[in-house]
Amino acid sequence: MTKMRGLYRPACLALAALLALVVAVAIAPSRPAPIKAVAAASTGSWTVYHRDDAHTGNDPTLPKVASASAGWTSPALDDQVYAEPLVLNGVVYAGTLNGTVYALKQSDGTVLWSKNVGAIQTSGWGCSTLKPGILSTPVIDTTANRIYVVAELAGTPPTYHLFGLDLGSSGNIVLNTAITPAGFDWTIQGQRGALALRNGFVYVPFGGRNGDCGSYHGYIAAVPTSGAAITNYYVTPGVAAGFWGAGGVVVDDSTGNVFETSGNGTGSGCNANLNGTPTFENDAVVRFSSTLAHQDSFVPQDWKNNWCGNDQDLGSATSVLISPSLMFQSGKWGAGFLLNPASLGGMDGQLFPTPKPATYSEAPVCFGNNTDATFGSFAYAAPFIYVECENHGLVALSTNTSTPSFSPCNATCTAPDWNAGGTTTFGPPIVAGGAVWVIGIGNVGIYAFDAATGAQIYHSAAFLSQNHFVTPAEAGGSVYAPADNFIKSFDMNFGCTGTPLSTSYLNWYDKASAGMLADNIHILNTGGTTSSGCVTVTGYPGVAWAAGAGQETYVTLPAGTIGGPVLVTVNSGPPVLASQRVQFNQSFNEVWAETASQAATTSYFQWFDKASAGFLNDNIHVLNPGGTSATVTISLQGATSQIFTVAPGAESYASFPQGNIGGPVTVSSTQPVLASQRVQFSQSFNEVWAESATQAAATTYVNWYDKASAGMLNDNIHVLNTSGAAATVTISLAGATSQILSVPAGAERYANFPQGSIGGPVTVSSTQPVLASQRVQFNQSFNEVWAESATQAATTSHLNWYDKASAGMYNDNIHVLNPGGAAATVTISLPGATALVVSVPAGGEAYAHFPQGTIGGPVTVTSTQPVLASQRVQYFSTFNEIAAL
Repeated sequence: MTKMRGLYRPACLALAALLALVVAVAIAPSRPAPIKAVAAASTGSWTVYHRDDAHTGNDPTLPKVASASAGWTSPALDDQVYAEPLVLNGVVYAGTLNGTVYALKQSDGTVLWSKNVGAIQTSGWGCSTLKPGILSTPVIDTTANRIYVVAELAGTPPTYHLFGLDLGSSGNIVLNTAITPAGFDWTIQGQRGALALRNGFVYVPFGGRNGDCGSYHGYIAAVPTSGAAITNYYVTPGVAAGFWGAGGVVVDDSTGNVFETSGNGTGSGCNANLNGTPTFENDAVVRFSSTLAHQDSFVPQDWKNNWCGNDQDLGSATSVLISPSLMFQSGKWGAGFLLNPASLGGMDGQLFPTPKPATYSEAPVCFGNNTDATFGSFAYAAPFIYVECENHGLVALSTNTSTPSFSPCNATCTAPDWNAGGTTTFGPPIVAGGAVWVIGIGNVGIYAFDAATGAQIYHSAAFLSQNHFVTPAEAGGSVYAPADNFIKSFDMNFGCTGTPLSTSYLNWYDKASAGMLADNIHILNTGGTTSSGCVTVTGYPGVAWAAGAGQETYVTLPAGTIGGPVLVTVNSGPPVLASQRVQFNQSFNEVWAETASQAATTSYFQWFDKASAGFLNDNIHVLNPGGTSATVTISLQGATSQIFTVAPGAESYASFPQGNIGGPVTVSSTQPVLASQRVQFSQSFNEVWAESATQAAATTYVNWYDKASAGMLNDNIHVLNTSGAAATVTISLAGATSQILSVPAGAERYANFPQGSIGGPVTVSSTQPVLASQRVQFNQSFNEVWAESATQAATTSHLNWYDKASAGMYNDNIHVLNPGGAAATVTISLPGATALVVSVPAGGEAYAHFPQGTIGGPVTVTSTQPVLASQRVQYFSTFNEIAAL
């Protein structure tokens, strides 16, 4: 592997503590779960049909996509996928017609786990042979960390059930509620509409089966998430009028009210009252209370002649809620309506077109087509409503939300509307990265069209997608599409534009050297508004990123990319914390990015080693963030100094000849530079930044010491005296005899505790300010981490990613050290997981971890007193530690 740097020495390996993770008892590996570099994308989530309860289908957090490329294809699943995939915490969830939920790693599509909910009914229906496994789109409860799905199980009689699966325990079923409303006939009822979660209920809609056999009805069940019995149902009073549109239930989060759109009645279900209103409220947008009490409805003025009488259901698609005062609806007849969800207005009660008492004149949305015009659902991203039109591609309706109206799409469908896709039939659209994404029905593939103009941005290779009404999901800049019995991913490529507001740096990027399996740049936005910017490696196109407030994302470059420096720029929004997570063979390393303010003209490393067994590379990298060339001298006692020039904004590296060993290493420069040491030890890799004399302190700490756990071969505390006077240094560990060192001015020494010592914290006290670090050899891996002082303690700090789910991730512990004089109550939080609370006494140390199967980010450490936190990870037989920032 090229450009990696130094290790340490044999007997005196400057090794440091492996993690407390490996506390003798804590090391017992549960199941593998490493780092995010290997695992999944953290960013983004898509936890409900079309992303939000309003079903806008729009992710506004991403920069504009410039192009896209095919990503991974999942292994074959056990049946077809009709439901929209969902995404949370680095995992893509898919449900199949066989009743199986699959959890796929977001980064590569491999199966993390799968769970079948039971034997699915396979025959006996009055019409249609479509198996009623997981046909509708599930919903994820991010608070309870569950996914809810509906399937019809075989039995006497066959019965629909709502299942709640625990995402933290490989899909263990923690809720199983039978849905058995009075009069419900399983042979003629179907469950196609997406589920919704709000108000302590999962809302489950039902319609008829394909073919409209029997005297079915529309049903909605409000299933308590508590496991209590169902007491709230709604049933359409007339024959048919099913709630069958794939978009399912829409919820207004501002009121908790629930909306569904019914189809046409059959037989007497199309009867009218003397005043022309429908007797049984078919072809209606209906508003319900949270407990499904009927509140209001809308039906078109021409409901009987055009919609019901022609079997042209209004409910072939479900509403999109643009705001609490505006929603859009269309259906098979192809006319569109803007409605006030707070006052639906009954028959002819729309805001647009031609609200009563004016004479109704329809507003076409699909080139004037009045037969099976549109299905599924819609998407909205101002100023357009996006509509899939059968055999007419995609239509964008230019919409005025101030004085509610849209530009109809008649036979010519001219500007300000646009259309794309020709005669292709698409599934329902979503919007992400400034593009509209649609799946072509048939062996067509996926398309991305510019959301403003309709210009085609991307068209994938063809893939099988015969399942009608399928729609993709998006998270973290990747799109996930059902493709028969597979899930396919597509990665957005963003153009990098804008003037940097802030920049942070990493020395080197490598997805080209042998063994370099993953190299991901993670970005954490701790601010209160969205940030966006670029990740750039010299010589390669930049990759854009965006992260919402409090969110984490990551960027990776194509295989074959190698070079430096790496620049993480913020072009809009608050500054971010960036880190680099690398998988080298079966080892993992993470290092924080640094800024120009951390550059120095003199900085240090504790030790250099190209002599000890296993030390294959030890390189000193130097990055010049300034505007003037820097002449850099790297010196090591007993070796010829390495001198080179680093141009402004550039990076270079040097190494000493094979056989050199010792310390300290001093980096001197005519301009402030950022230096790091990249070491390859056996089949593992470690990187650590240099530190300057300004970071030296009389008292510093490391979280944990371990020469007792299996595999912990060396754990050395190194001390470097950057001052002009000799230092007497005391290294103390509770329960062990203190180690006392005399360190001459400008020199380096190290010490360790006897075999069998384990615990924390380690305190380094000195008569002069010193730099201390811990160098650890765990099996055939090496890790170094700098000691920290009390001035670096904080009441809030962050780590980018947590992983006890990925293969090889055996331990992931968050250690907390309290250097103060008062006890600290510390809360460790992770989206989707129950927060961990620990009490840390003054001068004490504690650690905690989330349950097996937990994965995601960011991790936030909050405390009542300033503390020093670190993350200690065991990945396969290697160890890595990184301090929280």
